[in-house]
Amino acid sequence: MSSIDYNQSQAGKRYLIPILMLIVPFLFKLSHSSVESIILYSASATLILNGMITKCGTGFIRVMPLNVYLLLYVLTGMFLAVSPWILNFSHRIFMPHLILGTAAIIHGLKRRSEFEEHSYEE
Repeated sequence: MSSIDYNQSQAGKRYLIPILMLIVPFLFKLSHSSVESIILYSASATLILNGMITKCGTGFIRVMPLNVYLLLYVLTGMFLAVSPWILNFSHRIFMPHLILGTAAIIHGLKRRSEFEEHSYEE
C-alpha cells in the first residue's frame, strides 16, 4: 500500500543513474571493450536487475526487500567511485565514474533515510 506508492514515485529517479552509466561510454568515446566501459555497464546492469527483483512498485519478481536493494545501490556506487584507482585507469578517465558513483551513494542513502523515516513496509 504506502510502500508501493513511495516506490512508484521513485521509479524514474531509481533508473536515471543506471541509464546515465550506459550513456557515458558513448559520450566520452570509450572503447566498448575497455575496463572503463565494462565497469559502467556492469554497475548499470547490477542496479537495473536488482531494481527488477525488488519488492516495490516497479519490481517484476519482487523478492528483494527495498532496504537490501538500497544497500546494494550504495555499495555499487562506492565501487564505481573508487574503481578508476583500484583498477588503475584513473590516468585515462575517472570523473564519470567518480560522479556517477557518488550520485548512486547519495541516492541510495537519501532513499534509505526516507524509507526508515516513513517506516514503509516491504
